[in-house]
Amino acid sequence: MKQGLTNTPANSPHHIPPPLFRTIADEMVRQCDTQDGLRDGIISDPDGCSFDFNRLLCSPGNKTACLTAAQIDTAERLYSNYLDTKQALVFPGISLGADAAALSAQPSTLGIGFLRYWVHNDSTWDYTTFEYSDVLLSEKVNPGAATADDFDLSPFQNRGGKLIHYHGLADNLIPARSSRYFYDQSVTGASHSVPGFADPEHDVILAIMAWVEGGTAPDKIVATKFRNDSVFAGVESQRPLCAYPLQAAYLGRGGVKDARNWECVEAGTDRAERGGSGNILAGLRGESG
Repeated sequence: MKQGLTNTPANSPHHIPPPLFRTIADEMVRQCDTQDGLRDGIISDPDGCSFDFNRLLCSPGNKTACLTAAQIDTAERLYSNYLDTKQALVFPGISLGADAAALSAQPSTLGIGFLRYWVHNDSTWDYTTFEYSDVLLSEKVNPGAATADDFDLSPFQNRGGKLIHYHGLADNLIPARSSRYFYDQSVTGASHSVPGFADPEHDVILAIMAWVEGGTAPDKIVATKFRNDSVFAGVESQRPLCAYPLQAAYLGRGGVKDARNWECVEAGTDRAERGGSGNILAGLRGESG
């Protein structure tokens, strides 16, 4: 939906007319074809290509098979991930080499119908008014009781299930990157508990793994609160959970919802004045008492 509106309206300076998408595709092949070691007209490794959209910029010697600066901005957005206002991933963009012409003509009727009839329940809903708030509403209404954010395939695996997942890189309706994202989340699901933060500082499971496997004991873990307890709504606040007897104390500067503005300090008589820690990791390092 978002990408489908990127190239509209047709009379705007940033609009890319259909014939120029062939020019974009040809340039992608020119720059990215040899990523796999063979020039054969096939882009096998789109994510490994450092594609330069600016090579499509019009010049005094080329004013036809080229793009203006405004059109290049449109092209970049068509092939970029859809991010929310906090720059968190909403949905992956299409791969380099996939044809964006059909995608940019108008949003998919599948997406329009879903939002119009299932989410808004309004046959007059205008898809050109689509905003990120519609994404949040879709998640809240969840008319199909979807479990797209449940990546735990262990029940299926435990039953002896086997799965071969194929996704063509040239898919311009459902980006191939979405399958890669699902795979990555599924593989790490058993050893990862905080979406968007795959490091020991933010994830208690990964902290335990780092301690057991590498001997590095954590002195704090940054706790994450998502807006409305929804991963897709973005991070609301973060604060360190400190190893007892340390406690989190605000540094007195910067946003109070930013963990970087807190530190773990020795508990003292001014604990009540500072408001305390709220949460501690008692015995995190194995201390007694």
